[in-house]
Amino acid sequence: MHLDLLENPTLATLVKVQTVLEEAEGPVSRYEIHKRLGAAVNYPVLESILAYLAEMKLVVDEGKGGTVLWVHNTHARARKLFASSRRVA
Repeated sequence: MHLDLLENPTLATLVKVQTVLEEAEGPVSRYEIHKRLGAAVNYPVLESILAYLAEMKLVVDEGKGGTVLWVHNTHARARKLFASSRRVA
């Protein structure tokens, strides 16, 4: 498990980034994540958090210049997907 402690992300900061990614409709750029967080997170801390989330297989990260997609499926998300899905006979 890798979390760059030199950048010192707090648990609250990690949760803020996670919330932005979970609430996104699809893949988002680093710029968009940073914009949604405001001045709350600087880029080195954001990079450290995204690397950690990717290593934990919670996000798919295309790297710098690419997008980030939240892929971890929570029970609420699964229920929502199942509720909106159609049965295939």
